[in-house]
Amino acid sequence: ALNRIRNSQQSVLNTLLQPVRLQRMIEQEALDGPVAYRPVDFLADLRRGVWVELDAVQVNIDPYRRNLQRTYLDMLSDRLNGANAVSDDQRAYYRGELRSLTATIQAAIPKAANRQTRLHLEDSRDQIGKILDPKFAPAAPTGARGQRGGGGN
Repeated sequence: ALNRIRNSQQSVLNTLLQPVRLQRMIEQEALDGPVAYRPVDFLADLRRGVWVELDAVQVNIDPYRRNLQRTYLDMLSDRLNGANAVSDDQRAYYRGELRSLTATIQAAIPKAANRQTRLHLEDSRDQIGKILDPKFAPAAPTGARGQRGGGGN
């Protein structure tokens, strides 16, 4: 059941985080200015929805929500470090969301209601650190390898 629900959660998050969707929001903000639903507001609203438990006096995150939160981190990691990583304003927006989330998670760890929640939060914090650290990003393709000389001079 957890995997089926995670697949559904992943599908919804994938739809919400489509790069083309954010690009349209960036363009709409450029056209409409302050009346537009800004992409930074959209991403902050999404983050707060996925991680709503962190605002509680006592933080308790069930297995379904932990799956959703891990999926969220996986998606942002893919958007920043995957084969088709974004390179425009979206990159800065995603990195900013992860930095905000790190601070919120750090504040929530002492409020964890149980060990599994605390471990999940610590793991999430560590995962965000890896996502944001360039040494963990996959190497960029370098084109054709192993072709030397012989080119016509």
